[in-house]
Amino acid sequence: KKGYFQCKHCDKAFNWQQSLTRHKWKCEGTRVLDCSFCGKLFHRPDQLRSHQISQHYIAKTSRESSSVC
Repeated sequence: KKGYFQCKHCDKAFNWQQSLTRHKWKCEGTRVLDCSFCGKLFHRPDQLRSHQISQHYIAKTSRESSSVC
């Protein structure tokens, strides 16, 4: 949903509801995911996966590495 969405906890505002939702996980400290290899914390699954691929050399799944949709 497009519009004007402001975080209730800080001054950040977003054009998309989804962006605010992702930000709230970080701002509110909810939905914390930890790396099973090193314990580093992430608020979004895509950030955790990217970290594991780049830092722990975990192979991308066939879906992630495929260029054909």
